[in-house]
Amino acid sequence: MGKRNTIEIVRIMLIFMVFFIFTITQSLNANVHSKTSAHTSYSGISMTGYQGWFGTPDDGLTNEWRHYNNSQGFKPGAASIEYWPDMREADEDEKCKTKFFFEDGSPAYVFSPVNPKTVNRHFKWMKEYGIDGAFMQRFRSDFSLKPVMNKILGNALDAANEHNRAIGLMYDLTGLNIKVNGVVSETKRAEEVENIFNDWKNLINTLGLTTGGDDQAYLYHNGKPLIVLWGLGFKSRHGDKGYDVQLWIDLVDKFQNDPDYGGCSVMLGIATYWRFADRDCISGNEYKKMMDLIKKVDIIKPWHTSRFTRDKMSTDFKKLITDDIAWCNANGIGYTPTISPGIREKILRGRGYELSREDGYYFWDMSKTAIEAGVKMLYLGMFDEIDEGTQYYKINNNPPFYSDQLSFGTYGSNPEDHYLWLAGEATRAVRGEFEMGTTFRKRANRSDFKSELKITDTGTGYKMELLSKKAGRKIYYADPYKVPDGAPTVGTIRDESIYKNELTSEIKIFEEDQGGLYIRFVEVNSETDEIISFRSENLITN
Repeated sequence: MGKRNTIEIVRIMLIFMVFFIFTITQSLNANVHSKTSAHTSYSGISMTGYQGWFGTPDDGLTNEWRHYNNSQGFKPGAASIEYWPDMREADEDEKCKTKFFFEDGSPAYVFSPVNPKTVNRHFKWMKEYGIDGAFMQRFRSDFSLKPVMNKILGNALDAANEHNRAIGLMYDLTGLNIKVNGVVSETKRAEEVENIFNDWKNLINTLGLTTGGDDQAYLYHNGKPLIVLWGLGFKSRHGDKGYDVQLWIDLVDKFQNDPDYGGCSVMLGIATYWRFADRDCISGNEYKKMMDLIKKVDIIKPWHTSRFTRDKMSTDFKKLITDDIAWCNANGIGYTPTISPGIREKILRGRGYELSREDGYYFWDMSKTAIEAGVKMLYLGMFDEIDEGTQYYKINNNPPFYSDQLSFGTYGSNPEDHYLWLAGEATRAVRGEFEMGTTFRKRANRSDFKSELKITDTGTGYKMELLSKKAGRKIYYADPYKVPDGAPTVGTIRDESIYKNELTSEIKIFEEDQGGLYIRFVEVNSETDEIISFRSENLITN
């Protein structure tokens, strides 16, 4: 064999060995996450926050009042919630009796998200009204309650998969302290980084959080699962009892670069005035380190709740986020503001504070301003935070008695689902489906329903028949439902997953045990399938 042939053989063998070693290394360090998701980008969608931190004495896991009570308990004159949750749709096994009573003397009930039915309904609401998904809040200060937290997260993951909603995880570092006598302990810092990242690993291993296959619910962005770390840059959290920026640098490095459980996109929840090193934001060398870190992540989410009154939306708020977006665009970073419907802390803080919802126009103007400024994704505050009154979900508009001096909040003359509907409107606007004007678009209503129909109690069931149909319209109805809510926006395309049954001249029959439920109808344009009107009818028993 000639020298040249020997060299060629050696070269080929070396190439093969390098390829073999690389392949083995890659297999040993294979990233555990599924390649993709049913939800591949945060761009063009809305995500809400979901606290899921409520507990009741009979829920089988929390087994005490949690986030309903204050130091005096949960009873008339003592609570930590500002609004009363809407329990109309809850089954009996979801209801926990309280010491509160309605005006007619009947007891008031609340829920626990430990019950999967309750969480499933919340995600069903998100689907029906158009919110794309939720970031599940995971507080480092609540790690002692992991069995409760994991159960609720599992409930949410199942619900998100069932209702095709996106789900993500948001670590809130509020209350985390790595300092001793005001000085950072590098040992405590390293321990906390491992605590948080090990929690992430455990959720993937036990719940399959990011390993559910290519059609899974977990939200991806830039081709990777999106993790949110909240609380960077706030003066109040970087003080003597808090943390330093290096903690965040180390955490981001873990989530981005760990060979097995990393490979994530990262969104940082940061201070409102993060570009200024002023007001709520840190300054000095820590600020410089923070700005260097921000340039390495995928998305930032500044905190805007309660920072602006409605009259400042088109001026101060718009200038702030317009400049924020310009900076982010220049640095290749995504951006979402924190959108809020208002805030109420009359009961929780006992200081009578309220940033009025203004019948939904506070939320409307904030969303409109953000979208006009160029925002491509929305973070809609908290879906369920009745503690500070920032919730979007349905509440009881006729709540039980609280005290002679103070009442639980209501949505005024607006229906229980008013803010779910508005959240869906903002989502459609950020997708570019319509431009938000100075007033709300019209919700479909009964007065515009021109076809005639009749529901008859036959004694053994219910008969529904179409008496006359308005020319140019079709009628569709939803499956029987416990409440009459759900009016869509005039001009939007019918949601086939809800209004899926066409009412024709053929008589429809409902079972006797469906008595008391509501049938919801829409009239649509026969050619375009666009919504014209809405009505609901109760299957009333004799």
